[in-house]
Amino acid sequence: MKFSLKTFGGEGKNSYLSGMERNETIPSYKRRMNDWDYSQPRIYMLTLTTEGRQPVLGTLVGDVSLPTTDPNGPCLLPSALGEAVLQEVDGIPRYYPQISIIARQLMPDHLHILLYVMHPLPVHLGQVVSGFKAGCNRKWRETQRQGETTQRQGETTQRQSRWAPDQAAKQGEKQGTDQGACRVPDGSAGRKGLLWEQGYHDRVLSGQGQLQRLVDYIRENPRRSLVKRQHAGWFHATTITAAGTSLHAVGNLQLLQALQRRAVRVSSRITEEERSRQQQELLGAAREGCVLISPFISSGERFVEEAALQEGLSVVKLLPNGFAPFYKPQGSYFEACAEGRLLLLSPYEYTTQKVVLTRGVCNYLNVLAARLAE
Repeated sequence: MKFSLKTFGGEGKNSYLSGMERNETIPSYKRRMNDWDYSQPRIYMLTLTTEGRQPVLGTLVGDVSLPTTDPNGPCLLPSALGEAVLQEVDGIPRYYPQISIIARQLMPDHLHILLYVMHPLPVHLGQVVSGFKAGCNRKWRETQRQGETTQRQGETTQRQSRWAPDQAAKQGEKQGTDQGACRVPDGSAGRKGLLWEQGYHDRVLSGQGQLQRLVDYIRENPRRSLVKRQHAGWFHATTITAAGTSLHAVGNLQLLQALQRRAVRVSSRITEEERSRQQQELLGAAREGCVLISPFISSGERFVEEAALQEGLSVVKLLPNGFAPFYKPQGSYFEACAEGRLLLLSPYEYTTQKVVLTRGVCNYLNVLAARLAE
């Protein structure tokens, strides 16, 4: 299999198949639920991003081979500004006693807050977030002023060094230490005096089991980010041309060069005995080094995919939607991607709308899988 690598966002549709059509979509994935009263009791997951995604809130440290619960495991070492942001988070219940903070995770350029509105709020949740942002912005401006003061002091020290080199050198060392504690990257101010980007992303929990999954998700953020940094190439979205088609890709592109590649297609119309035989045959081939390629749509195909990922086998998955900015695989996909066992491909541009699979799209992805396996 030969393919060419392009920058992300290359060609649109140039398929060898005639009649390839875009997926049907329905409105979804919005930042707000139009029919939900955000003053009502519920558990909410909030995500805020710094202006320009500047990493001013702290530094990721730790050993990714250790769990996040280990003292030497992956974690975020907050900056002075990051510490102030965490204090603002913990202070929310003082202003709104109806709210309890379940968990929060600070990252260099964003923040996750998992909170529980125990009783109806007197205001929309958005006003709570606005008040929180205002408090953070005050801390941000203070940090900027401290940085400007330190810079002016450093310039004064340099001028004094013409007459007192030794004394100025000592003073410069002290100023450098102070500066390192509060300095922020050049150009990080974004919109003047504002730490956070406009708006925020929210998620309203509705199903059983979601809470623990989200708690685990946000607490594992430091480890996932460090893993991505160590294997940046496998987590970077690109565009390639393979099987005559432009494909958006995330993962190990070398899987398309494997000597053995096999398309996975397990019909839901066959007997249970035949389905089991096909599944075991496919998994047996994968254990011998064969890369399995499929959109994994039917229940029989999903069984093969889950078993392959669980056993540490290699998979190429075709998706009906492209990749959002800063996309990262979740769950077992993340672990497989970090180990170079996964490649995600999509012939479609990314859309924020929920994709509805049609028979034509399913057939197209299956034919594409067969071409990639040739």
